[in-house]
Amino acid sequence: MDSVKVVSNSSPLINLSKIDRLDILEKLYGKVFIPNAVFEELILMTWIAANQK
Repeated sequence: MDSVKVVSNSSPLINLSKIDRLDILEKLYGKVFIPNAVFEELILMTWIAANQK
């Protein structure tokens, strides 16, 4: 079987993370590429959530 290259935006990562199921992406696709802009968005959202009071 040929390998498939998968690139993810933030929505599936955020939603799967909320239900603690990021493993689904690895099980389905093996590797998932996350563009730098998406990574930075996720880090920013994590920082904001951690610093909200």
